[in-house]
Amino acid sequence: MKALFRIVFVFVLILFDLHAAVPQQPLTFEALYSFPGPRDLDLSADGRLLVYTVTRTDVATNSSTSAVWMMDARNGKNNRLIRENAHAPRWIPGSGKIVFLADAAGVDQLYSYDPVSAEIKKMTAIPEGLSDYVWSPDGQGILLARAVYPEDNSPEYFARQQAAKKEKTHSGLVFEKLLFRPYNHLDDGTITHVFLVSFATGQMTDLTPGENCAPAAYLGGQRDMAFAPDGLTVAYTANTDPVQAVSTNNDIFLVKRDGSSTRRLTESRGCDVYPVFAPDGRYLAYAEMARPGYEADQKDLIVIDLRDGSRRNLTRDLDLGVDDIIWSRRSAAVFITCQEKGFDALYKIDLKTGRARCLARERVFSNVVLSPDEKSFYCITSATNRPAEIARFDLGKNSFTQFTHFSDEFVHNFTLPEPSEVFWFKGANNDAVMGFLTRPVPFDPAKKYPLVFLFHGGPEGDWNGGWSNYGGNANLFAAQGYVVVKPNIHGATSYGAKFKEAILNQWGRVDQEDVLKCLDYLLARYSFIDRNKIAASGRSYGGYLVNWLNGQTDRFACFVSVDGIFDQLMSYYSADELWFPEMEFAGTPMTNRDEYLRSSPSTFAQNFKTPTLIFHGGRDYRVDLSQGIAMFTALQRLGVPSKFIYFPDEGHYYYRLKNWKFVYEQQFAWLERFLKK
Repeated sequence: MKALFRIVFVFVLILFDLHAAVPQQPLTFEALYSFPGPRDLDLSADGRLLVYTVTRTDVATNSSTSAVWMMDARNGKNNRLIRENAHAPRWIPGSGKIVFLADAAGVDQLYSYDPVSAEIKKMTAIPEGLSDYVWSPDGQGILLARAVYPEDNSPEYFARQQAAKKEKTHSGLVFEKLLFRPYNHLDDGTITHVFLVSFATGQMTDLTPGENCAPAAYLGGQRDMAFAPDGLTVAYTANTDPVQAVSTNNDIFLVKRDGSSTRRLTESRGCDVYPVFAPDGRYLAYAEMARPGYEADQKDLIVIDLRDGSRRNLTRDLDLGVDDIIWSRRSAAVFITCQEKGFDALYKIDLKTGRARCLARERVFSNVVLSPDEKSFYCITSATNRPAEIARFDLGKNSFTQFTHFSDEFVHNFTLPEPSEVFWFKGANNDAVMGFLTRPVPFDPAKKYPLVFLFHGGPEGDWNGGWSNYGGNANLFAAQGYVVVKPNIHGATSYGAKFKEAILNQWGRVDQEDVLKCLDYLLARYSFIDRNKIAASGRSYGGYLVNWLNGQTDRFACFVSVDGIFDQLMSYYSADELWFPEMEFAGTPMTNRDEYLRSSPSTFAQNFKTPTLIFHGGRDYRVDLSQGIAMFTALQRLGVPSKFIYFPDEGHYYYRLKNWKFVYEQQFAWLERFLKK
């Protein structure tokens, strides 16, 4: 018996050693989408159960599927599948039940789930389905945003108009006002209104009839609808300015549940969004961008006393932009999340004193859900070399406990770099500028490696210390043998207003100085970087920046430009959101023409020398396709090695994974051509 035990024991050890000895594979594009990811966290009222969505992606079919799950919130165990092909779960207050969206005959409807009996019931039968919702506190209905025609909000009129489109004998589209090409689609004449859906009758009541889109079409979203705790009042956003293309003037409105007595709650000319009622119903908190026309203004936390109309700015002295707003259970404090120096932070602000205290920082987290005792929070967190997982953060111990292990197999099977290193250097205006550096895989400090910069969009954007496929996954670049640097140059949003606003009217100045000083710093500090093999890739504003650098410096071996501006003057006249260039360049081309010309790569096209790969989407209405074509034309006429890749079915961001794969393949082939041969 002992001999048999030894044999079995040795056999198990051999199996373990064989498993441990299996070499890790180089990271691939397909591997980036080989593991599921969590979202949509929500916690039961007693803090015992956590519900969430798990999404899986299939690169081959360019599709994704989601399922709703539940786990024990105390330890992350006892995971239970609730429903396949479902998402957006919420706990129903006071009932112990869950609601979620799931497919029903090709469109999503709302369902309820009882964790005790495991019974699932269908709750809605909306013809076009719904994509999101806000639950009524009394459990008798939901809010949703529904497409209507402003001149007639009836379903019958909507159906007639849709039928008329199909019967058209021509393809002409008629527009009589801006903004008619938002981001990646054309205005079809419809807007959204906020509807209240009654479960008892199935009736849908339009709470926001008229010509204005509600919630506001731009600079807001699903968070712009909210019920008061008593369920009798609804808050929503709308922009009532006549020309939407030049206005960020979203305001918050209050309307009675029956659609009567609508009133404008905010009066600023800036952007007011994210209304959140306090549990006691006395206060309403929201985020305010005070400066008209500035979509990247700091979001301040404003609290209104609904009894007397008084307002307080609770983040005036924080110099941070508000992301999420969460009230304490007793309405005595507000928790906010914000970006802070390349990571996320959670602050608690006392309503009475205005005192702010940071509870967590220097991690990347989202979808924050507070525990009932407010001693911990649940979130989705990640690192530069670790994809998203669900975790609990203990505020007393200042520690994270990882609950899920969706990416364990991925991390085990593929070779990933060490976490990105944070570095600081002196940039423009003598400001401290931060960046993330990822070493190649495999890495030998005695060798020399090419360097690739990745520039973020914006310019009011940010790289953070989490896992990201946006604009290029640094780990996949590192797997090709490159040192990867993601600098948060001036314009980045998590370093205070002054740092961010330094880019205004300074495109091509402070950003170029930051990049070149960053390069000097890297070459001086890291001996493993080959100073003769430097490249840069960027999309959107990052694409502009590589186009600009092409006319200013010869320090780069090659560039990759994705959806970047070539000519500021003409870009203004074809852009969707005109408030953006009018703020960035202090006016229009008609009032400040010199600045548009000064900051245009086209002005310096005669200096182009660096080989450039250009990508552009045919449905890009933020930076028109003609910008990519013009950049390519200039390079070709100058005899500079260049390639133009056009995606007729993509917009300013590429949604089809096979197209993204092709982008990576072409990009890596281009980099190899000029950095490795």
